[in-house]
Amino acid sequence: NARPLRLFALLLLTACATTSTTLQPSTAPADAGADVAYELVETTFLLDDAGDVTETWRDIYRVLVADVGDRAFVSATWAPWFDDPPEVSARVLRPDGTLSELDPTTVSDQAAGGDDDDVVSDRRVRLAPLPGLTPGATVERVTRQHHRAQIVDGAADAVAFSYSAALPRRRIVIDAPAA
Repeated sequence: NARPLRLFALLLLTACATTSTTLQPSTAPADAGADVAYELVETTFLLDDAGDVTETWRDIYRVLVADVGDRAFVSATWAPWFDDPPEVSARVLRPDGTLSELDPTTVSDQAAGGDDDDVVSDRRVRLAPLPGLTPGATVERVTRQHHRAQIVDGAADAVAFSYSAALPRRRIVIDAPAA
């Protein structure tokens, strides 16, 4: 039995956030002109002995304006030949303390648009609107994807370290079997 090797990358030298079942109102500082104020962005990669990777993205933010663009949805893209359909979930804590969870009947799968009209792709996007979104609300979005091992050895992936907004906490966790 190989013991998992755990690598924790914690940026901006902040205290570790704990995963909690209770969503608390966000007190994250806001950039001038921003539509949301991020509390936490967390990415976890769980690698197994077969070469599969389970990737989980979680972000928590406070809504500052009525129109937050694509942050009014939870979404994940995938390629059916390589990925299992992603799981999406979300919770919205309104300023009055009311908690709304994502209604599974609002989740839809659509063809994912590409950058090149001459390339045919099977990429899909799973998308759902956030429930009860209002300025002052705190949002938690979670996506989980299982990437199957590729036919050839080796794989590559990229994680964005930069965001268009200030991030008080950015956490990346990589959990892999020992070699």
